[in-house]
Amino acid sequence: MYNFLEPVRKLDFVKYRFYFIGFSLILITIGFILFFVKGGFKQSIDFAGGTRLEIKVNDDKCTIDLVREVISSTGVTKDVTYLGDPSEKIFLISIGVKENYTQDVEKVKQALVSKFGDKLVFRGENTVGPRLSREFFKSALILSIIVGFIILGYIWVRFDLIFGLGAIASLIHDLFIMLTVALVFDIEMDITIIAAILTILGYSVTDTVVVYDRIRENLELSRTTDIEHIVNISIRQVIVRSILTSFTTLLIIISFMIWGPENLKGFSTELLAGIISGTYSSLFIAAPIVIGFEKRKLIKKEKTI
Repeated sequence: MYNFLEPVRKLDFVKYRFYFIGFSLILITIGFILFFVKGGFKQSIDFAGGTRLEIKVNDDKCTIDLVREVISSTGVTKDVTYLGDPSEKIFLISIGVKENYTQDVEKVKQALVSKFGDKLVFRGENTVGPRLSREFFKSALILSIIVGFIILGYIWVRFDLIFGLGAIASLIHDLFIMLTVALVFDIEMDITIIAAILTILGYSVTDTVVVYDRIRENLELSRTTDIEHIVNISIRQVIVRSILTSFTTLLIIISFMIWGPENLKGFSTELLAGIISGTYSSLFIAAPIVIGFEKRKLIKKEKTI
């Protein structure tokens, strides 16, 4: 059944580990460059503050481009997306915080009423002040740090500190890759993106545990002290399982990207990037990282014997 993936098992992954790490560093460097060029991430009102309007236009001829054109005529900075099926003509309009931004909200409302009249229905309005948005950001940051320490503790208890540090390096890699994707595709940072990041961190560490379990088992059973050989064999034994598991997950995410609601495209894009990055880092970042540390341990063990 897995014959088409059999050639993958024969590759010398450890031999090219520095190429894998170098490739990741290039992607992360691109992310840093984009961060400074763009002046940071595109933030939703959850983190930047502002007002989000939910409207419905009972006109089949209405398009998202028309709504954007109407709002642009007011000179107000905005972001417009579909909510749900585009055929339902429900739109989310996000208006960022600036001086007298409440007047901007009124300008947008008046422009929409003037254009669509009785066909326009205001379904909801949500305002997040600058202070509350800072609290959201602070809470999200604290939560991410706590999750990182919990994962480090779990790996430390289950394996040892060396493996724990390798797992954290892998998670930091995944975090930076997902943030780079957000910058490349100009994805708006909101609560759903934070949820996607935390989901991927959990997914990634689960994949890493599978790899580490096999490395530890082979370390105990092998008579050789060649840690590079042991890690290479371990990766070969689990790589097909990891690829197939990730592939089935990706099928669901891709279908969600194609047929899912417009306002969750960023969420699904981040999940897609995270699954690929998590599988990659578990095999080619987390595993090779332990080689240097384990080499020292094995050499010390040989000397004592």
